[in-house]
Amino acid sequence: MYKDYFGFHEVPFSIVPSSRYLFLSQRHREAMQHLQAGLGQGGGFAMLTGEVGTGKTTVAKAMLASLDDKTASGLILNPTFSSQDLLEAICDEFSISYPEQASLKQLSQAIYQYLQHNEQQGINTLVVIDEAQHLSAEVLEQLRLFNQSGNR
Repeated sequence: MYKDYFGFHEVPFSIVPSSRYLFLSQRHREAMQHLQAGLGQGGGFAMLTGEVGTGKTTVAKAMLASLDDKTASGLILNPTFSSQDLLEAICDEFSISYPEQASLKQLSQAIYQYLQHNEQQGINTLVVIDEAQHLSAEVLEQLRLFNQSGNR
């Protein structure tokens, strides 16, 4: 209704905010710099925390949109994964092929080969997991092992 009446190019009100219209307050700029610093230091983990509705997801999406072609990035939005589900989601996010009914070992090997290939090409690989505080200890351990294996 609003779009046609006012001649807007897109729907003006949405449940999900668009990072294209993000106003970077000082705190938002600091958050984005924090995330970029985590990537620029050669790997590891970076964490962004804040109250509900403060723009964490929007800032993360804006940061992902600002990355150059030397960074392959993926965004995982569902934090209730098992280790198997998470590795499949990572493969899907980066278009890494894996066999149907793949084991954890097969998924891990496929991701590791992808990471090695990117490293040889000088490409950083970044996975952003929104609401990661909901991940189980087992899944967090799986992520830690990837970080440790390639120092990413």
